[in-house]
Parts: sequence; structure tokens; C-alpha cells
Amino acid sequence: MRCYRSALGRGVFSLMEITVVVVVLGVVGTIVGPRMSRGASSSPFVTDQVLVGHLRLLRSAIASYRVEHGGRLPSGDAAHVTAQLTGFSDILGNINARKTNRYALGPYLGQIPALPVGMRQGDATLGLSGSPGEAGWVYDSASGAIRANAADHESDAMGRPYGSY
Repeated sequence: MRCYRSALGRGVFSLMEITVVVVVLGVVGTIVGPRMSRGASSSPFVTDQVLVGHLRLLRSAIASYRVEHGGRLPSGDAAHVTAQLTGFSDILGNINARKTNRYALGPYLGQIPALPVGMRQGDATLGLSGSPGEAGWVYDSASGAIRANAADHESDAMGRPYGSY
């Protein structure tokens, strides 16, 4: 049997010992590898939880806006509502790109999150209820409700439509 010297010059490893170490590392890799990669995959459960988190974030931003603006909800067209949530505003909801003494409220979001599910997956725009168009999210300025802009047939693994979350 042939022997190899270690890199430090101390001790000798046989080919059999090196083979055993390589086999053990291979077995550990086949066990640990798939378990490590599962967290990065976009399984339906993970995607559903991302949707729930995004809706919680959007609803919290709308609620914060309402509290700071004396009960008023973000309103106007979709672009104006987006600007009210992501920019600075005054008590009446007028928006400004910079914070000033008058425009001291907000921003409530850094940006609108992208829709993580359905045909409009990746869309980070708001549409208004009644005419949401191709937007990722549907916002109702009368009630402050927001939901995913998903077709009725787009649902989670349990059959619950994404638009009802």
C-alpha cells in the first residue's frame, strides 16, 4: 500500500484513510446539501408567507398614514396614492419629494413591494379598485383595504384565492 506524507511533514496517511475521509465527506454532503437548499427554494408555502408579510406591511403603512392624517386615507389616482405612502406629505395628503416643516409626515414605505404570486408576480404597482388594470395590488381608497390583484383561479395549496388574503 502506498503512503503519502502530510503537508506538514509529520505523519503518513495511507490511501485507504484518504479514501475513507472522501467517502464520509460525500455522504455528509448528500445529506446536508438538499436540506440547505430547501430554504432558498420558493415553495408554495414560502411564497404564501411572503404574500402575507407584504400585505401586513402595506396594511400597516395605510393604517399609519390614516392615524397621522387625522383619519384620512391615501387617495387620488394610483400614482398619487403610491407617492403618499412612499414620500413626504402634509396633513391634507399633499406630497413633496423632500421633508420640510410643512411636509413632515411619512414616508410609510420605502417602496411598494412586488407581488410574490400569480400571473402578475413581480409587479410592484398599485391599482385602484374598480379599475386595477395590470397592477400587482388593488387598493380601495374608500375603505383603505388592499389585496393582491390575482384572478379567482389563482390560489394557494389549500384552494384559498390569493385575492382573498
